[in-house]
Amino acid sequence: MTKAKTQVVAIDRNSLIDATLTRMSEKSNKDSYIARKAQRVDHPNALVRIGKTFTALQNHRKVENLRAKETGVPAEIICKPEAIVSFTQKLANACIWTALALKEKMNNADDWDNNLGGGTGTDCYADACDEYGIDPIMPDHLEELVLADFAEIEKFYSMLKRKTMYLQSHDDLHLYHDKMPDPESDDPQAPWVTKRSAATLDEAFDILAQIQEEMEANKAEKDNADWESLAA
Repeated sequence: MTKAKTQVVAIDRNSLIDATLTRMSEKSNKDSYIARKAQRVDHPNALVRIGKTFTALQNHRKVENLRAKETGVPAEIICKPEAIVSFTQKLANACIWTALALKEKMNNADDWDNNLGGGTGTDCYADACDEYGIDPIMPDHLEELVLADFAEIEKFYSMLKRKTMYLQSHDDLHLYHDKMPDPESDDPQAPWVTKRSAATLDEAFDILAQIQEEMEANKAEKDNADWESLAA
């Protein structure tokens, strides 16, 4: 079961992208750095904010490289703008995790409503949707929302690819996609290969279920190993 988190404040309440970006910003990694910078941009559209973040990172690099050339002091570049290329797939993946968490939250609300006699329509989903930064919807409309979001992410990625045509290649964008080290290569620098990929929401949810099972199994194995270490 996905753990519910604190309520998200989102500007666009007809999309999971904004709330997902906020949740990504709460972590501590390169992706969270991009998400935080994007969420500080003044624009109602989350993808426009990411695009403007790309431009801001480009401009920052130009300024830093010029300063380094003039002073001899190394440029301070925390994050390259090209990182947003791979960030885009991670955003799409994170939107699927958000959708799964919302689905489970709505199922819990549905069970609670039915236990009390039910029949309140979208009312029982209002709190769940609000927690994930969107206006109330019925569970049957979740897939429509996710696919509409992905279509917008695809449009963003298409423009981003045009602005980064100087890169040797771009990965295809998927509704969900993750990678792993190439099992046929001994080179640690070898490009990673596809591990799992989904083209439909059902396929994506199945992948997340597998990931959750793997995480639970790994945790159980570690816990057991910890206890067994007492007898070592």
